[in-house]
Amino acid sequence: MEVQDKEQLERRMTGIIWGKSGCGKTTFLSSLPQPILYVMIDPDGKESIPEVCDYKVLDLSMMEDGETVRALKDKVPTMIKQMKGQVASVVVDSLTVYAERGLNYAIQQKVGGSPKFTPTIEAPGQTAYGARRQYIVHATSNILRATALVGMHCFFTTHDSEVTNDKGEILHYTMMLGGKANNDVGIKISECWWMREHDGKWFIAVRNCRQREPMKTRMFNSSSSPEFELKFNPALGIDQPHSISRWFESWIAAGRKKIPLPT
Repeated sequence: MEVQDKEQLERRMTGIIWGKSGCGKTTFLSSLPQPILYVMIDPDGKESIPEVCDYKVLDLSMMEDGETVRALKDKVPTMIKQMKGQVASVVVDSLTVYAERGLNYAIQQKVGGSPKFTPTIEAPGQTAYGARRQYIVHATSNILRATALVGMHCFFTTHDSEVTNDKGEILHYTMMLGGKANNDVGIKISECWWMREHDGKWFIAVRNCRQREPMKTRMFNSSSSPEFELKFNPALGIDQPHSISRWFESWIAAGRKKIPLPT
């Protein structure tokens, strides 16, 4: 154990961006400090990465369910630690697909099964759902720990889903991870942003709004508005005002005090 002065602390950011499929999450994360390691669980997800980006890809999309679960929990964190100095940021894309693989694997392993109950896709059972939650918690915790040890930025992506009452009425929208996994992941990171596309424009919300939750930020001062229009051109790389790299530099320059929302 070692007590560190504030000047010794690693300067990095961790976060998650969630929103509808195809809204631009993977593309915008190319504005993280580079080189970037994309850990791809989504099939064909790498097609959304701009060519101008300096990146590497670890493709897990063709693995069997059990292989994917074990890889993200154990092998990927080990690999990240071995890549110290080779990449600046890690993106896991996406946790929604990982959660689906985790539930499938729990069903295949008959988690929670008994002589009177066999878990199925239609009726997995609470124990299988609990196993999925643990897979997500272990994978995200291990990856966050590994990236912290080597000083890498780390972001995850996930999709959104509806939360309804017994009458089928929509109460709000949230991350598509299932059960309490949303909170389990959210409390471990600094930035939780919701991203949307409307009329060809991108928007990012850093505080709960538009029936979406959870969102949070330690970087931005959101007292005036919970969201802003994102002016990001994927073809221009990270050297533009609306890039995560620039925001991070401004935040560090401000002494890690909250900076204004981008205008």
